[in-house]
Amino acid sequence: MNYDTHYNNLISTRLSLQQHRKTLRKIRYSTAPDMRNNDTYFENHHITPKCLGGGDGSENLILLTAREHYIAHWLLSKLHPNTNLVFALWRLAHDNKGVAITSRKSQLLKQEHSKKLSIRMKGNTYNVGRVHSDEYKQVMSNLMSGENNPMFGTKGELSPNYGKKRTKETREKMSFAGTGSKNSMYGKKHTKESLELIRKASTGRKRSPESILKTSGKNNANYNKDPWTTTKAIKSGLLYNWANANIIYDIWVTSKDLKSIANLKRKAIGIDNKLVNSQSSFRNMILWFNRNGNPVNHKSWVKFSSEF
Repeated sequence: MNYDTHYNNLISTRLSLQQHRKTLRKIRYSTAPDMRNNDTYFENHHITPKCLGGGDGSENLILLTAREHYIAHWLLSKLHPNTNLVFALWRLAHDNKGVAITSRKSQLLKQEHSKKLSIRMKGNTYNVGRVHSDEYKQVMSNLMSGENNPMFGTKGELSPNYGKKRTKETREKMSFAGTGSKNSMYGKKHTKESLELIRKASTGRKRSPESILKTSGKNNANYNKDPWTTTKAIKSGLLYNWANANIIYDIWVTSKDLKSIANLKRKAIGIDNKLVNSQSSFRNMILWFNRNGNPVNHKSWVKFSSEF
């Protein structure tokens, strides 16, 4: 049997199905665990195995069914019998009792395991309301402090993530996972005690010259960018404010106190309650107005506001 040909055929024929499979997997994750269909269960497979130099980039990953995944690793183990691929196949081919199983059985077991695990973890309240004692916290802290920490000393080139870059898809997933209601602070406010602790922790703190240099001038990600094109403005929902910057400007220039951010914000929101109530947003607008004047005189803003 020509294992190389069979493996390449398996990968090439499944590559054309990737967009459809990604859609099915999204449907799976948005469906209640007990209602999930086995046809939407897929596993990530490294086309070129990591032990053979393959990376974690999207160009080296493909979605396979559990059965296809098993067959892919079986073919790879035949092509490279003296590598760690043999162990990967062992994990796929055996259950927890060490009994060999067929590829079809492997697929059924993994599908069922995924569904059962999702159901079991849904609404898990085991740790809700549990509070660790100060003694236990100290013990755990000591176990993970200094040289006891597995990441101790792993800075720079020693870090396992050194030189690695997250894919655009991964970055988008991370951003989405912490946006809106998914953010751990969504709808919450710091208590006075919490704010005081934050203030004390920040008081007297100074950034090193190296740290300042990394975010200064051309090194700043927003260097020479219009404020309505920055990542923060887009993610924070502040584009509406900037699209109406001409109205806010008119309120600002007619204000008796050109330095009062609170007054400007109060008057502007009183006219248009759709404006985002953000202190930093109005502060940045005043700074921009001082430097650039009326936004209607700037072509980039006129184009942005007309397309918004």
